Amino acid sequence: MKPAKQKTLSFFKNQVIFLEEAFVIENIEAFTAFKKAVEMYCYFTFEFDKIIDSEVNFESQYVAKENKTLVAVKSVQSAIQILSSIFPLNHPFWDTLNQALSDYYENTLEEKYQSIKQPLYSLEAFENYAIAKHCLAYIPIAGLNFLFKCNRDYQALRKMYTHIFLAMQMNDDLEDFNDDIENNQWTYLHARVVKFLNTENIEEDKSLTKFKERLLYVSGIGTEAIDYVKLHFNEALLLAKTLSLVKISEWLEDVIADVQENEALVLRLLHK
Repeated sequence: MKPAKQKTLSFFKNQVIFLEEAFVIENIEAFTAFKKAVEMYCYFTFEFDKIIDSEVNFESQYVAKENKTLVAVKSVQSAIQILSSIFPLNHPFWDTLNQALSDYYENTLEEKYQSIKQPLYSLEAFENYAIAKHCLAYIPIAGLNFLFKCNRDYQALRKMYTHIFLAMQMNDDLEDFNDDIENNQWTYLHARVVKFLNTENIEEDKSLTKFKERLLYVSGIGTEAIDYVKLHFNEALLLAKTLSLVKISEWLEDVIADVQENEALVLRLLHK
């Protein structure tokens, strides 16, 4: 299957560029500075998440004399300094950012707790999680809206992003299904497969590699998840085209093509 990790990363790195068409940019200096701050904050968030998820190889960093933790901390420090030069301390931007940070890290804490308790997630719980997991990505929309006049439907922009977040998270959970099992990362799809095992009274066959991942697709749960991914990416694309956002439309079309290619591969394997 084609992994979407690089395309997901490109989305977060290029958020401000994707949104540029929706705003009347009257101050290029402020726009460039805000774009830089978003990129640096994004870098910190990704690196900090790796630490939280125990994905950092500190030994290799030490040997290579490459301290990515320090780089990440300096990156967020620079981002805050830039944002402070753009928005006064009493500006509502800071309340918006603080609320997003609270939602994001409370969600991270709950995610770790749920990986221990392993509850049977509902789709509604998954969607609440997916939105909170990506809520910091709403900040570029809000920041640009504070800085410049929005010449598109602001709420439609946020709705487009929400569809992207839902599709991204389900797609990530599909791609990382087996890795998440090995890393004790509990997801909605794991809960669905465990529920299927219990309902059908199926005993896990330890002799088969990736037994649960096989069951994910044989049961139809994986196909249902792919349909969900396509639905929300296509809803996002429809909004992007309605809003005449060319750059993000092109990105979405590229991502959807990969999803469809992966779907075709899954269907071929299932019908062998």
